Amino acid sequence: MQKIKNYLEKTKSYSTLRFILEMTFLAFLLKILLSLVVGIIFTMLNIPNDPNLSFETELLKFNPILILIFVVFFASFETITSQWFILWLSSKFTKSIFTQIMVSSTVFGILHFDPAFSIIVIPIGMILAWSFLIYRKKSLWSALWVTTAIHILHNLAAAYLLYLSII
Repeated sequence: MQKIKNYLEKTKSYSTLRFILEMTFLAFLLKILLSLVVGIIFTMLNIPNDPNLSFETELLKFNPILILIFVVFFASFETITSQWFILWLSSKFTKSIFTQIMVSSTVFGILHFDPAFSIIVIPIGMILAWSFLIYRKKSLWSALWVTTAIHILHNLAAAYLLYLSII
């Protein structure tokens, strides 16, 4: 746990570009690892785990510009709702940064509807909440654009991998 804390402290000194790229990579890595773990657990417990990606799959068949618009819109919406608003609201009830991040990431997970996927995206929500809080100290605008940029890059990478699986 101390290594994670030290790592997160160290990220505060990164350049903005390095921070965005590293947090995006970390979010994607966690998503892959958790997908495997959750998939194994669901399989062992005979819980159906067939995520419905029909919306995403259909969207990928359209113009790439339309995909980019959707990715930017949803990442922006989720940054405003799951990070900005929820972190602001939770800060009114607790000064614990850990609690604020957990509340924010839980809301972020719930916004993703599918139960297995909700579990998988909670750590991504933690990374986004951490990013928002770090950059919020600089300015609200910095927090919004850095967090949204991480989310957009993550979603674009996921969309690209999904695209590769359907072509």
